[in-house]
Amino acid sequence: MQSTSIRIQATTRDHLQRLKKHSRESFDDVITRLLDATVDDEPLSEETLATIETSLKEYREGIYYTHEEILTELGVADEPAKGTSATKSTVISAKRPSRKSGTAETDAR
Repeated sequence: MQSTSIRIQATTRDHLQRLKKHSRESFDDVITRLLDATVDDEPLSEETLATIETSLKEYREGIYYTHEEILTELGVADEPAKGTSATKSTVISAKRPSRKSGTAETDAR
C-alpha cells in the first residue's frame, strides 16, 4: 500500500484522535470512515428534488397545516395535560388549500 504525508493542524489531529473507535485505529481508518459516511449511495431523484422545492415554496407562502391540525384530522389529537391549555402554533394568518374545494382560504388564529 502506497502512503503519503499530509499536513494538518494540531487541533484537527486532536479531533481525529477523539473520533477513533479504539486506540489502535489509524488516522487513515478514521478519515476513510468519515468519508464513507458522507457519500450518499441513493441520491435524490429529480422528481423528489422538484417535490421538495414545491413544498418549500408552499411553506414560504403560508400554505401548510400545523401539527395540531394534522393530529385533529387524523383523530389522534391528545387532550391537553392537566393544568395546561391547548395552544396552536403562532400563525397570525395563513393561506392553505381548503380540504374540500381545493381553493385557498385564509385562516386567522
